[in-house]
Amino acid sequence: MKPNHMNDHLLKFPQTLPNDIEDFIHFYPNKFPAIIKEYETLARKCFQDPIGFMKMGDRHYQDVVKGFKKLAAEREAWYQAHPKASDLDELTFLVEFDGRLNKLFAFRFWIVNYLFADGPIHEYYVDRLKQYARRLIEVEGVEIHDYESRAIALQRDLMQGEYADLYLQDALNCEATIALLRQDKKTGKLLDEIGILISKKDAKDKELSKKKLDLIINLARHGQSAMAKKIKDHLHHAFAQAEWRETDLPLYNTLTQAIEFEEENIRLRQRQDELHEKIRQILIRAKKIFKTAEFKEFVLCYQMAGCFAKYKDVMGQADDVLIPMWNKNIFGRMFDIVLKMNPDCYRRGLGPGGMFYFFVWFLPDELKAKVMTPDKKSFSLKSL
Repeated sequence: MKPNHMNDHLLKFPQTLPNDIEDFIHFYPNKFPAIIKEYETLARKCFQDPIGFMKMGDRHYQDVVKGFKKLAAEREAWYQAHPKASDLDELTFLVEFDGRLNKLFAFRFWIVNYLFADGPIHEYYVDRLKQYARRLIEVEGVEIHDYESRAIALQRDLMQGEYADLYLQDALNCEATIALLRQDKKTGKLLDEIGILISKKDAKDKELSKKKLDLIINLARHGQSAMAKKIKDHLHHAFAQAEWRETDLPLYNTLTQAIEFEEENIRLRQRQDELHEKIRQILIRAKKIFKTAEFKEFVLCYQMAGCFAKYKDVMGQADDVLIPMWNKNIFGRMFDIVLKMNPDCYRRGLGPGGMFYFFVWFLPDELKAKVMTPDKKSFSLKSL
């Protein structure tokens, strides 16, 4: 059963997308034709299923992580096996490597982060949510300008919802982590010592603070106590980033900010609790005002809008790893080679789609064909 006013064309592959800076909406359906069916199949499965959408988003993100690690390892192996590769051989490898990275990006990142989170289904749910929000405002004795300001405020609360974006999640998790550590005299004292070192902003003090932070990191990483397990859970995002990037820097940064902005994070927690109560009251009022079917759709719109906001963030975690791979390891080297072949080539800043709208103009004919020839196979991590 479709939500009211849901038209079939909203489940079709979009013709345009807002915020699609790289203009992939024109490249990807031609380069990877199977993405059209892939998206439309997922759209029909997930468009009114928040839980199903979240499971799909989690799978796609994990595939991005696994696929990236696979490609990064193969890139390293290629350079080790070809220490004296010619420019043409290296350029051929980079073009093929970019094609594989784009396929991973298209089928796993772009589908969630753009086709869903910025596409027509998202727009539909947001519009419907705003319409319902206006019906929740009491109109009797209310001036027009007051009504509009209340409607905007209510819409804003619903769009923000109970989902905290990654920045807010990190702040709230930091607040919870510090609160746990403060319950123990030993770790509470350690926090005070680290806070003093951080405030000095001296290089030696910074190194000493990292050694003390290691005590907390090791407690969370290896500790078996209930507190240690809770801290690791609160710091799951930082631990995941540390594992992916193979450095504890994300953990140092997170804990440093947790200590430095302890009071600010407590206030953020209070504000988030207030917002949760607002949402609870909105849902109570909606259930009284709307008919049963309308209330179900209202809740669905609220949940789906929250899903899209959440997975825009979840997939965005990959940017810090994917973008440097393109800018430094692919395009940075390609510029050096292409400039030798085309001295008048203008070196410019590029995004992930740079192969399609820039480099293809300067490649040898056989590599031009590689870039612009459709890859009709469906996506598979095994065959990536």
